[in-house]
Amino acid sequence: MNPWQGILRLAGLQADFEEIDEKIFSREQKAVYYLKRKKRMGRCSGCGEQCRKIHSTDKVTLRDLPAFGLMISFVLPRYTLSCESCKKTLVEDHWLWRSRR
Repeated sequence: MNPWQGILRLAGLQADFEEIDEKIFSREQKAVYYLKRKKRMGRCSGCGEQCRKIHSTDKVTLRDLPAFGLMISFVLPRYTLSCESCKKTLVEDHWLWRSRR
């Protein structure tokens, strides 16, 4: 059994993301998972409404706790939304992102 098959489930990401690629670097002792969104929508960080109008997309790298002796990283998209409700362009509100400083 491959120990890497359930890594998204262990990280709690299986509801929002699906894996498109994985790279394991033995020499650097790290594993990188490239993820994509299941739905092209997000929650506005200003008013909290669900928005489908995406202004832009960035790639974000998140680090997780080590597993099986390797450092785990996830590369995933983060949306900037054009909210029709509050008429602003803001980064989406997602449970993975830190709150504003």
